[in-house]
Amino acid sequence: TQGRHCNSPPIQQGDTKSVDITITREKEFAEDVTLKVEPPAESGVTAKLTDATVKANDTHATLKITASPNAVVGTHKVRVTGTPSKGNAVDVSVSVKVEESPSKKAAK
Repeated sequence: TQGRHCNSPPIQQGDTKSVDITITREKEFAEDVTLKVEPPAESGVTAKLTDATVKANDTHATLKITASPNAVVGTHKVRVTGTPSKGNAVDVSVSVKVEESPSKKAAK
């Protein structure tokens, strides 16, 4: 298992952002890859894939990250695991920076 890390654009409470997940394929790597997402527990951040399988002839998937209106402000990690039909799984940690929504700032 290899570990990789990337950052998503900052997200405000109550908003949704998309992050492109790219699979780097070597010449010999032509299997489908099944993706699994683990959002951070008790953060108010959720994450869903538009497609849980990246086909052998494709290299991209989209991860939609949502911060609830009461999401905890700060940086959280979303874990994405890619498992090919043959071979070892690879984990990617996506850092998500949740910022306070403008309406909450104005209410202070």
